[in-house]
Amino acid sequence: MKQTLRGWNSFDSYGIFITENQVLENLSIMQKRLLPYGYDIFCIDLGWYADYEFQTNPNAPINVDKCNIYIDEYGRFIPSPVIFPHGFEYIANLIHKAGMKFGVHIMRGIPRAAYEKNSPILNTNYTCRDIADKRNICIWGPLTYGIDTNHQAAQSYYDSEIALLASWGVDFIKADDIISYPEDVKMLHNAIKKCGRNITLSLSPGNQTSLLEKELWNECADSIRISSDIWDREADIDKIFTMWELWEDFDSDRCNIDLDMIPFGKLQVYAPPNLEKNALFAGEGKCRNSELTLPQKRTFITQRALAASPLFMGGELNNTSEEEFHLLTNANMLACQANQRTGKKIFHRRNLDVRYAPRQDGNGGWLGIFNRNCIDLIFHDELKEIPANCIIKNIWNNSQVCWKDHKIMVDVPAHDVVFIYCEF
Repeated sequence: MKQTLRGWNSFDSYGIFITENQVLENLSIMQKRLLPYGYDIFCIDLGWYADYEFQTNPNAPINVDKCNIYIDEYGRFIPSPVIFPHGFEYIANLIHKAGMKFGVHIMRGIPRAAYEKNSPILNTNYTCRDIADKRNICIWGPLTYGIDTNHQAAQSYYDSEIALLASWGVDFIKADDIISYPEDVKMLHNAIKKCGRNITLSLSPGNQTSLLEKELWNECADSIRISSDIWDREADIDKIFTMWELWEDFDSDRCNIDLDMIPFGKLQVYAPPNLEKNALFAGEGKCRNSELTLPQKRTFITQRALAASPLFMGGELNNTSEEEFHLLTNANMLACQANQRTGKKIFHRRNLDVRYAPRQDGNGGWLGIFNRNCIDLIFHDELKEIPANCIIKNIWNNSQVCWKDHKIMVDVPAHDVVFIYCEF
């Protein structure tokens, strides 16, 4: 059965550089502003096992090529004692006391540091060098090697890694650079089943994903990214329309299609204005508040609600506007996402896309009329999918919509959406 996944993830705001103090600041705001609306997963993304000089010395230059990496005696990443001085068990306990679940990001494979030290693999006579596959490296992440999944100790390494995370109190794993490696996905899933803790598994990144692996995703994962990283720009909104249409018939019993995080609020806190684009910083390579306009933000959040995508806020929460919190916590938007029916395209003309997600109980549904043009348009067409006796309401401005003989008439501003709830 699918889970309704909502939460906060540190990557859009802090990249690979979040600290313990920043975790606690965002956790406090999340508990007050988002937890009451079902956002209950707090996820620390990439880089928690590394530290950089500028994180403890504000006068030091930002140098992403020079860092300290931390692994334990069995070749598993552990939190940096510099930026997480109390460790992850402490963090997990605070998150759990706040009524939330603790999530972490992991990479496919083994740390390169574990290869260099030839660390032993727990409960085996093998070492990390025995299972390393140096040909299958992550093209954007320089800290890991792939695993030879044909080696008999490969499963043992994943078992030990997940057992360590479970011992800290991890409830949610975002596994990266793994979608193109189905054997690693299976091993990770098997390790989670053995660990004795209920852990949700989210697979990333997208664009390499294949519907041919539908049975694998449905068996092993709770969500799967269908796109590359998505940021605060119109081109990425267009990218999601394309990927969403490719995956609208996925209809898994367990696995959500994931349209990536929500880049509202303050983004890339550590990135100086003159920094060249770097995969470790991602996005536009500058510190900024979300550059999406309000119409684009409405479009962005409506896409995710209608696709029943996980909702993970990505921006720094103490710099998130009331306008953005209003979009994130709208009751009808959240009901649409929780309905767990992926909206499908039912109309397209002149770059007007109409997508509809019926309610699971059959009593109405949700409709998005997306204007992907640079000019305002009027939508006035017949939509036979919508029952004639429905009451039609505009979600974002809480108004009635003109509806007669299966026809809707509504103004749709440029790069905006009319998000409608249809109720008997």
